[in-house]
Amino acid sequence: MRVFIAVDFDNKTKDKLFEAQSKLKEISLKGRFAPRDNFHLTLVFIGEVQKERIEDAISVMKGIETKPFEITLEGMGSFKNGKRNVFWLRVKNNIELESLQKRLYDSLAERGFELQKRKFAPHITLARDVTNKDSREIFFAPFSYRVSSISLMRTVMGKGKTYYEELFKREFKFKK
Repeated sequence: MRVFIAVDFDNKTKDKLFEAQSKLKEISLKGRFAPRDNFHLTLVFIGEVQKERIEDAISVMKGIETKPFEITLEGMGSFKNGKRNVFWLRVKNNIELESLQKRLYDSLAERGFELQKRKFAPHITLARDVTNKDSREIFFAPFSYRVSSISLMRTVMGKGKTYYEELFKREFKFKK
C-alpha cells in the first residue's frame, strides 16, 4: 500500500486551488491536471508499506503535538521531474510547518521507515506534463489556510484515475 502524510484541505480551500488551476488551464494546450479532490500538501511521502506498518505511522502521528497554525499559499511555479514538468502552488516559508514536517520525518525514520532524503519544499501540485500556449505569468491573490489536522493518505489507482483515501486523521487543538 502506497501512503503519505499530508495536509488535506477543506472544500473552500480546494475551490481556491481549483481557481488557480483553471487559470493555468486557460494558457495550456494540454496537461494532466490534478482532480480538485486530490489537492493536498505532502509532509512526508512514506511510499510502499505492508498493511501491518500502518499502525506504526498512526502511532507517530498521534505522538506529534502542535497547535493549529496558518500557512500562506503565494505563488505558482514549475520544475522538471525527468522529462516531465510539474506546476505547483508555493507555500510561503513557515517555521511551524517545517517543524511539523521534521518531527514527522524523524519519528518515522526512528521507527524504521525508509524515507526519501530530499529537502522539504512545501507545494501543492496542480498539473503534470503541461504544454503552455504562451509564457504569460499567472496571477492569483495569496491566501491563508489554518492547518488544524494532518492525514495519513493512501494512493488508490483504478480505471485510469488516481485518488487518495484518508486512513487516519490527527486533529490539533489549541492548548488551554
